[in-house]
Order: sequence, then structure tokens, then C-alpha cells
Amino acid sequence: MTIAISDSLAWTRRKEKKSGLAFILICLGGVSFCLACSGEYNVDFPIQSVFWLKGEVIASTISGFALLWFIAEETQLIKPRYIVLCLIWAILASLSQVLDLGELTWVTSRPFVLHVDLPFGVDFIYKEVERGIVLVAIDFAGFFFLVYLLCIVVKFRRLGNRKESSVLFFALGFIISAEIIDFLIGIGLFRFVFLMEYAWLATILVVGLRRSNDFIEAALTRKALQKTDEDLKDSQATLSIIIDSTADLIWSVDSGSYSLLSFNRSFRNHFLECHGIAVAAGMHLDELYSSEEAIRHWREIYQRGIEEGGYSIEWSMPEDSRMFLLSINRLGRDGRVFGLSVFGQDITERKKAEKQISSSLLEKEILLREIYHRTKNNMSVIISLLRLQANEIGDDRLREAFAVSIDRILSISLVHDQLYKSGDLSYIDLGSYIKDLTDRLVAGYTLPDNRPSLVLEMDSPRVMLDAAINCGLIVNELVTNALRYAFPEGKMGEIKIRLNRDEEKRIYLTVSDNGIGPAPGFDIKRDGRLGLRLIDSLAHGKLQAQMEFNTDRGFSCALVFADEEKLGTK
Repeated sequence: MTIAISDSLAWTRRKEKKSGLAFILICLGGVSFCLACSGEYNVDFPIQSVFWLKGEVIASTISGFALLWFIAEETQLIKPRYIVLCLIWAILASLSQVLDLGELTWVTSRPFVLHVDLPFGVDFIYKEVERGIVLVAIDFAGFFFLVYLLCIVVKFRRLGNRKESSVLFFALGFIISAEIIDFLIGIGLFRFVFLMEYAWLATILVVGLRRSNDFIEAALTRKALQKTDEDLKDSQATLSIIIDSTADLIWSVDSGSYSLLSFNRSFRNHFLECHGIAVAAGMHLDELYSSEEAIRHWREIYQRGIEEGGYSIEWSMPEDSRMFLLSINRLGRDGRVFGLSVFGQDITERKKAEKQISSSLLEKEILLREIYHRTKNNMSVIISLLRLQANEIGDDRLREAFAVSIDRILSISLVHDQLYKSGDLSYIDLGSYIKDLTDRLVAGYTLPDNRPSLVLEMDSPRVMLDAAINCGLIVNELVTNALRYAFPEGKMGEIKIRLNRDEEKRIYLTVSDNGIGPAPGFDIKRDGRLGLRLIDSLAHGKLQAQMEFNTDRGFSCALVFADEEKLGTK
């Protein structure tokens, strides 16, 4: 009874599964059955026990229905029609006893009594009871329901519910065992009474313990959920404080009407300062903006956000000349879009800084172009002065030395000229520069009808100014030597220049000719003139390049530039 009362109070507070009501009914039926049994054992005359026996029938049928209902709720495997059928059985069985239709009487024709041994050495006089056809039918239906419930629990266990089914197996085992023993006592084959009340008490105890564990687990779960809810509320409150304290404008609108759903303090203050409007949730665009153009523009922004899902746009506020970067994102739940969130970051100062930087870069670019242009012009003046001076010198060797110097200055001047004309003031196209340089050298050293052919195989690696100047000086010396010494007496030939770059970003530069080549036993460090010594110095000292000469067929110089830092490649 205590279990029934406590379980009733617990179910009233929580109102969880219907199995809780079923268990309460099991407790009440079992307690009633035990009380009826107590009444039966404490009468003066056997005929007085009939009333208590009828109570036992009513209590046992109610408990049987409650047990079926409980198992149905726990397993969800019993069809509703069987629950209704069992309820009808319990009602009819109870009515049969109330209306005295059960024909439950003591047998007076039998002169003997049966002594049955009880636990703890107690004897009990068991007298046979006459069971009419109605009571036999009730007992048969009850036993059928017990067997049906046993099959349901077996099926429930096969579905993987081993822990839950064990409790149900124990409960059914107690009751079925009691029914079988009661039947054996009735036919005289058994002398030890396993009373039915023991079975119901054991059932209540086993199921009650199981439900107590469930209550404890549920209580712990509720406590954990409560703690989680509290943590979530704290987290939401913290997040709300963070959002409300940020200087960025944050708001959300409905996806259909574009009405205002939520906003932070910065958004509210912005509208109050710029529009004099105290914003509130639910306000529509026409309540926030007075201009039709502004309303139309915001509709387009929101519509694009719904269609694309998310994008960013720069937006200037005409009322205060501020610039904002708006990030519009679609809000949805379970595949349904319900709104848009908008984050507005004030980028006014950043735009001003970008404008100042752009202006400063433009000034520096103009200044650099002017420097390159003036350097090129100054070198042109130097070249002109050297040429005038060379024309007044009668010594051929001195005139030739002046010409070589002019070519070297010209190669440097050409770099500045290309940088002045280029869109990139830091890097120069090495392939284009070498082509222009060699074209000028060939045009300046030979007549049009006696010119060696120039073969160029060029990639277009981009290098820094210093590296381009050094490469230009190397090419200048090699091409100049070929033009002067490789093709004597007007001999025709070919000067070939290859410039390429591999996957490891190494640059290969090869200048070769098919002229007469140097004399046998030539050594660049011993026999080389200033130009060749200059090549060696620039390649190894300035550019950290690997250099190799080949004099088998004419003259060839191959260079490999592997140091990206020295070249400043891009």
C-alpha cells in the first residue's frame, strides 16, 4: 500500500507513462487480494470464507488486467483490442461475484478435509471449494492471458530488451507458478501451499524495485537536464550581453514581411541618432524608413539574401556619411527559412585609411616612374657625351673601349626604360628585356644585309631591378663578343638565346653562337678580357649562378639561377 501511495503521488507530479497508472492498479489489486486472503484465514466457520473468496476473485482479475496493461505500456507490442478484451474479462468476472453468479460454495458432500503444510511448520486445513462453470471460465481466460503475456515478453526480449524483459519474466513467473501450484493442490497432488498472495507481493516488489531505479535515473536525468538548461540560459544571457555590447549593428528580420525581429543596442542607438526613431520588434520597413528609395533598396538587399543564402555588401549611410560592411545570412530551421540576420560593421575609418594608402602609393608610383625616367634620361645624356668623346679619339682601341662602355650603360638604361613603361614598378619581364636589348645590340653592330640571325626562345620570368641589370650586363657581354669575334669578314651565322624556367623555379639562360669560337686552350680566367671576367664576377658574385662554357661548336655560355632571393623572382 505504501508503494501504491508513493507511486501515485509521484505519477501525479510527473504524469509520465501510463504504465505508472497500471502499476498503481497492480499494487491496489495485490493489496486487496492479500486482505481478502487474510479475511479468509481468520473466520470461525468455513461458510464465512465465501465472501472473502469472492473478494479474492475480484482483486485477482483486476490485478491481472493491470499487469497486462503495464506490460502493454512497457513493450508497446500488445494490440489495443487485447487490452479492451482483458478489461471486459475483468469487469465480467467482478460482476459475476458481485451478483453472486460464480457458484462459489463449500463442498458439503465431501466428509474429509486436507491438511496442507505451510512454511515454518504451520498446518492449514484446506477445504475443497465448488467452482461453477462461470468461475471455471474466468480462471481459464485468466490463464490464457498469462500465457499470452509470457509470449509477448519473450518477443520483447528477442528485440534486444534483455534488461527490461527480465523484470517482466520474474513477475509472470511468480504468478504462473502460483496458479499451477494452486491447481495441483486442488487435485491433491501437492501438499505445500505457494499462496497466490505471495506471488502478487513478489510481483509488486520486483516491479517496484525496477521502477525505483527508473525514478532514480529519471531524477538524475532531470537534474542533469535542469543543470544543462541553467547553463544554456547562462550562456544565452552571456551571448546576449556580448551581442548587445558590440559596436557593430546586429539585427534580424522576418523572411516574408521583412519586419524587425530582434536587434542589439548599437542598432537601436543608430536609428535613434540618425532617424530619431525608437525601434521596436515587429516594425516594418515603411515604419523604419521614410524614403521610398531606401525601402526599395532594403527590400532588394533582403531578397538577395534569401535567394543566395548569404553575401556581403558595402553600404553607405547617406544620413551620416558612414560606410558599413553588411553581412547578410539566411536563418532557417528544419529546412524552413524564417528570417535573415544582418551584421553591420562600421568601416568608415578603414575606408579613409585605404584611401590615404592608395593616395600615398600613387604618389610613390609617380615618384618612382619619375626616378626611372630621369635615370634613363641621365644615362642617355652620358651615352651621348661618350659618343661625342669617342668621335674625337683617333685611337681605334680607345674608340672600341668607349663603344663597349656605351653598350653596358645602354643595357642598364634599357632596364629603367622598361620599368618606367611597365605597370609593375618592382619587377621586370626578363624575357622581354633581353629581347629588346639583343635587338638593339644586333642593330647597332652590323649592317642590315650582313646581320647574323637572332634566335630567341624565351619564357617570361619576372625579376627584381638589380637582378635584371646584372642579367642584362651578362647578355650584353656575350652578345657583343659574338657580334665582334664570332663572325669575321662578314661571315653569316646564328646567335641563339634560350631563357626558360622549370617546375622548381630555377631559371636557365644560355647564349650561344655557331661562329669560329675561341682559340684552342682558351681559359676564361687566364685569357678572358674584361667582359668575360665581368660575366664571371656577376654570375658567381652577384647572382650566385652556376656557369658553364662550351667551345666545341662556336661558343656557348649556360647559366643556372637557383637562388630565388638573389633574383627576386615572382
